[in-house]
Amino acid sequence: MRKMLTTICFILCFGSLLVPDIGRAQTGDNEFGFYTNQGGRPPSVNIEVDPLVPFTFYLVLTNSVNHDFNGEGISRPVTHVGGWQAKILFPEPTGQAGGQFYPLAISMRAGATDIGIKPDYDVRFAGPGPVIGNAVTLMTVQGFVVDSAPYEFYLGVTDFPENPGAMSYSDALDPIDTWHGRSVPAYPSSGSFDAPVFSVNSPGSVVATENESWGAVKALYR
Repeated sequence: MRKMLTTICFILCFGSLLVPDIGRAQTGDNEFGFYTNQGGRPPSVNIEVDPLVPFTFYLVLTNSVNHDFNGEGISRPVTHVGGWQAKILFPEPTGQAGGQFYPLAISMRAGATDIGIKPDYDVRFAGPGPVIGNAVTLMTVQGFVVDSAPYEFYLGVTDFPENPGAMSYSDALDPIDTWHGRSVPAYPSSGSFDAPVFSVNSPGSVVATENESWGAVKALYR
């Protein structure tokens, strides 16, 4: 009996290693997150600020890979982005009542068009945005908080998603699909829509996936 239980446990444990996370790749690719720098580096997902002092942060796509280039099931790094789609949930304070985060300014690439109904963003660039250092800035936000309470920022799936259960961005160089390029599923840098991607005055509360180097990502798909 003990031998049988040991065998069953081994099968269950080994099998769990083989079952993929449904709906996303295992390499941490195609991730949206908020950062205080445009390189999408994990240390910049938490920031401490003083009340009423404006600060700037960025919505950044990292590790961009099209896993079905030209509809042929070919994985290829995305070098130019044509637009994006996501729900952005600016926060109420956590753990304390009465405070608020206020966005002062939200800006996109020059000539971008946003047809989303807030909090949904459905953005199309006027021209392809180049991926530099394996990251591309999708949106710039300037805002402030009115107190020292901790705040957490989340991302979500839009009400009318191009990819069910996921956010999206477009590979501008893929020749098929929509007018702005093939729509590629994207996921939060925290690993879950239930986990925040950015925090204010809550040190260490957010953990983001490490951004691969551009050379390392390209090497995966040669």
